[in-house]
Amino acid sequence: MQDSLLQAMVSIAEAAGEVLLSAYQRDDLRVDWKADRSPVTTADHASHELIDAGLKQLEAIPVLSEEGDIPAWEERQHWERYWLVDPLDGTREFIEGTGDFAVHIALVDAGIPVYGVVYQPARQRCWAGLPGSGAWWRDRHEAWQVLRTRPVGSQLTVLGSRYRPGKAWPEVLQRLGQALPVEELRYGGSVKYCRIASGRADLYPCLVPVCEWDTAAPQAVLEGAGGRVFNSQRERLAYNRKDDLRQPVFYAVGDPEWPWAEHLGLDDRAS
Repeated sequence: MQDSLLQAMVSIAEAAGEVLLSAYQRDDLRVDWKADRSPVTTADHASHELIDAGLKQLEAIPVLSEEGDIPAWEERQHWERYWLVDPLDGTREFIEGTGDFAVHIALVDAGIPVYGVVYQPARQRCWAGLPGSGAWWRDRHEAWQVLRTRPVGSQLTVLGSRYRPGKAWPEVLQRLGQALPVEELRYGGSVKYCRIASGRADLYPCLVPVCEWDTAAPQAVLEGAGGRVFNSQRERLAYNRKDDLRQPVFYAVGDPEWPWAEHLGLDDRAS
């Protein structure tokens, strides 16, 4: 992995991870609740502040972060290039001590994540991706290894959310099961994308609303590894295209050549 900007993003993500680890599983960790009843901690805010300062030194463009001020659509609609950040993806996992939480940093250009870093502090595991160029991972600061997705074989490994797989989850499994035997696994946080990027799974159907900062960095990793993320109209998942920052139902796949649309019952329009 030779790209200097991507390496700098990794360094910022790892530094934010140290901030998160200093608060991880502390008995006095303060947990508040947002209007949508999702949790937020003091660690989220501390990670945001570190990342925000670091990214502004790399490139003086807007930073859109879950824990920062969200500009109105009237301002955001003029953005072509900006940083998109989740300072602590998987706050529930962070609070519960599962380790499946991560730092997300992405660079979005013309509505597409063109750089992405996902870092799991509890496991010191990092994934980095450049769609169209490659993706890499390393464990505990060892040498970087190339990531590649796998072609669909004789069985589908389908990943779902540990907490909210969605009401359509049984239907999705049933449809896919008519094509191939299905292995169902559940994980929290963005590790689902990274397992697909590493060739250890085939599909993550996201069937409940999530926000753009939840998806941009892992999408860049998966697409850099040869996968694809698309919505129900078979369009590539895009960013900053509307006022609402929630993403529609989408599908993260490792093998873009397999006929997912046919077996998922998606819109038959060409992407």
